Amino acid sequence: MYENLEKELRNISPKVYTYLDQRIGNYTRLSILKIATLLHDIAKKETLITADNGNANCPGHEHLAAGMVKNFSELFLLDNKCQEYVERIVLHHGFVSEVIAQSLHKPTKENIIWNRFIDAVGDISYELLILIKADDKACDLEELAPEQFYPREKLLIR
Repeated sequence: MYENLEKELRNISPKVYTYLDQRIGNYTRLSILKIATLLHDIAKKETLITADNGNANCPGHEHLAAGMVKNFSELFLLDNKCQEYVERIVLHHGFVSEVIAQSLHKPTKENIIWNRFIDAVGDISYELLILIKADDKACDLEELAPEQFYPREKLLIR
């Protein structure tokens, strides 16, 4: 996953890099994104449910993982402000997939849906979009389900 994040970061615009260079507490937004990337799925093991057909799901892992971030604050030397940002990114990372699904289901409402997403997550929208792009690539969605991957990718690069 982290390798995919690094690949995504090589393709972002200078404007987004300038944004990611902003300081939040004792780290830049870029460093906070990297830490959130490492921690965003730490609760999947605890929430894993496997259906009879073999499909797996981890309902609520985002909420549980966000609550676990504080356990890593000392390790990553996060001040309170950085910890809050990491928690928010971890908490909301699944929300992007919901927004994508709604946008694909209701294309005429796409702008309204994305504006509501930005209103809801505020100043971490870039981080969430970069994280979900890297996450999509890490789970091999492009290879396993290209019919799902490419419409998602198209929405994310707009």
